[in-house]
Amino acid sequence: MDITHVFRGEEHLSNTPKQIMIYRMLGWSYPSFGHMTLIVNEQRKKLSKRDNSILQFMSQYEELGYLPQAMFNFMSLLGWSPIGEEEIFTHEELVKQFSEERLSKSPSMFDPMKLKWINNRYIKAMSYEEFKALVLPFLEKAQDLSVKSDLWIDTLIALYHDQCSFGQEIVELTSMFFETETTLENEEAEEVFKQDTTSQVAKAFVENRPSEWTIESVKETINKVKVTTGLKGKPLFMGLRVVASGKVHGPDLASTLYLIGEERVIFACNAR
Repeated sequence: MDITHVFRGEEHLSNTPKQIMIYRMLGWSYPSFGHMTLIVNEQRKKLSKRDNSILQFMSQYEELGYLPQAMFNFMSLLGWSPIGEEEIFTHEELVKQFSEERLSKSPSMFDPMKLKWINNRYIKAMSYEEFKALVLPFLEKAQDLSVKSDLWIDTLIALYHDQCSFGQEIVELTSMFFETETTLENEEAEEVFKQDTTSQVAKAFVENRPSEWTIESVKETINKVKVTTGLKGKPLFMGLRVVASGKVHGPDLASTLYLIGEERVIFACNAR
């Protein structure tokens, strides 16, 4: 049958002698059998096709925007470990390094968070154009981009290049830029919103609003707010961010305000 090697779970150890006997009875050459430790879920239970906590098919990961090379890298580390601390390898490097001597003797956990981390490492290594080609279809499916300029779209996508862990995640990461109203995300944001310094920076931003809405002009306005209010650091930057986006943390503030848009930012500042 031209099969030379069989790798499978350790639960098949007991039936291997019987299968070898059948090969011999039929006069066939039998393959080399290797048995690996089980792959378990986060509850340390054997991974099962009935386990709904983990996506079961490669096609599902492809549909979410996981990269083939990242999946290959991740799967290779289930039940096997490389020499050293590095875990990110090219296909060629993995093939060259692989040795049955480094197969694990303990169960290997299928860790979705580690998969996201590995995929993120591959995404970070992409050029901007490659990253755009990966995530733009997800954005186009989820949001109406017809009213957005190419510059706006490029700025949005570039802002999350390093943060994005898989293609579809771009939709969740950028959702605030497609909302029509600003909602405070948690109690910390509510506390920042209520502070007097937040009211000061919001008022100063409106008074120094740029004549043209660009990232650079927004950045200059933030600097003017710093000078006129005498505020800096958290009261300044977090105050403006919470007023405009409702979030305590996020990407570059000037880019965030630019993407939210002049009308919505000014309205939010005046409302404060």
